[in-house]
Amino acid sequence: MIYRVEQISRLPVRKHEVKTKDGHFLYAAGVPQVLQSYLDFPEGQVTVRIESLSSAMVLFQNAVIGEIVPKLCVTKKVLFLPIGYEYYSYRLYDKQYKVYESGLGPNKHFYTLYCQGETTGIIHKDDLVLKYRNNYTVYTLNEQEMTAALIYTTFLEAGPNCHKGAAIDNLDSNVPYYTKQKDLREKFDPDFLRKVLAQDL
Repeated sequence: MIYRVEQISRLPVRKHEVKTKDGHFLYAAGVPQVLQSYLDFPEGQVTVRIESLSSAMVLFQNAVIGEIVPKLCVTKKVLFLPIGYEYYSYRLYDKQYKVYESGLGPNKHFYTLYCQGETTGIIHKDDLVLKYRNNYTVYTLNEQEMTAALIYTTFLEAGPNCHKGAAIDNLDSNVPYYTKQKDLREKFDPDFLRKVLAQDL
């Protein structure tokens, strides 16, 4: 499955649309206020609410169904200080994910979702940002994992990728994202991406 998450407005409220790769509209999403986003599924609305230290609660019709928490993978210690890379621990209902951000050069900015050591989804963030509007392509093998990946994408818009520039700015940018840590770069799974593309032919 391949879906697009496209930002259609920035003011007065940031709004997004979830579409099939052919442009068929599926769901509405958005960021109605600072540090909170929503995704309108047919069954009801899912809200992602940013808490302290970039962690977030995931709610379905005001009941908590998950959480997203930053973690540090320690690869070594220097003078007793832990050194490593950050990832996110993401729980949705009874499933536990780890999400890794990898920048591999121009237009290769990925968030890879793992569950029990297996890749379950990949979110590709476009480098090209027009008027502070982010766009994403989401790749999964089934509907359940697509739901998890879409919810995480709305978290990105409410928190890590929320533009903090002046609201009147209409600047465009096209900046590649690079990851230095080899271990983190290798979290991106190109075989999974190829499998999704082959399934979606």
